[in-house]
Amino acid sequence: MLILTKLAIAVLVAFCLGFAHANDHDQAYINAAVADTATTWGAIASGAGYESNPIGFPAVTLAKVAVYQYAKSLPAEEGGELLDVTTAAMGGAAVNNLLVVLGAATGASVVAGLVAYFVIRNDQND
Repeated sequence: MLILTKLAIAVLVAFCLGFAHANDHDQAYINAAVADTATTWGAIASGAGYESNPIGFPAVTLAKVAVYQYAKSLPAEEGGELLDVTTAAMGGAAVNNLLVVLGAATGASVVAGLVAYFVIRNDQND
């Protein structure tokens, strides 16, 4: 079981790193949404974490779909920027979640999540 857990974490890390380099706003957003959702579920399922958003895990998941649909209704430049910002936020959250699953201290996981956000945003602007 430990080997499967480590393999699952390795796959999620590879996936999480990939969303920052996706070819377009849509794919990057979808990758980050899946990574954030999967890592949140992993943290909850492992008992290492919980959904701290007051609207709860199912509602957060639905909100990701709503944000995507709203962004697609905006002019391309505005919608792309909304997707970029939320992609970076979900990417930071996914990094935070992975560290929680791996047992990192809360402060370290939050800092790592914030660093990931800024790294992703910087990469999007290059």
